[in-house]
Amino acid sequence: MRFLIDGYNLLYHYGLADRSRSWQANRERFVDWLRETIPNFVEWKVVFDAQKMSRLKTVPIESSPHVIIAKGISADQWIEEYLIRGNSEKWTVVSNDRQVIHSAKSTGNMAWNCDKFLDWLQSPTAPKPKIEPANLNDKPEVMSELELNQLAKIFTLKKHLP
Repeated sequence: MRFLIDGYNLLYHYGLADRSRSWQANRERFVDWLRETIPNFVEWKVVFDAQKMSRLKTVPIESSPHVIIAKGISADQWIEEYLIRGNSEKWTVVSNDRQVIHSAKSTGNMAWNCDKFLDWLQSPTAPKPKIEPANLNDKPEVMSELELNQLAKIFTLKKHLP
């Protein structure tokens, strides 16, 4: 599954915008929350507006997720143009904006409103990575710290940032 997220749309919808913080601080806080909440095997990009800036900048976050700062255009326009380019990759667009949802559907992509995406994040039936069955004879007696952390992440969903 791949998500193309209308950044400020979801950030405001979920109530994570803090007027006492800078735009950059709010974006970073939101991206940290997404990184902690979206399963590692899910590909995602989040697009933020920066209309008063002159060019597009892509800022990689870790290995696969990316933050797109749409300089000089709106995030909505960037998403629409990205989908129209017709790459073979299909995305699920996350936005409450009707035009963005229409663009996603008209280009053969899926569209979820913000509530549906948030429900999916909290759902116990959210897609899980395909895992080959382990050979029980090879199973370690004690879980590693990495395994314990992965299990803690699976069974704990942070609903709000500190």
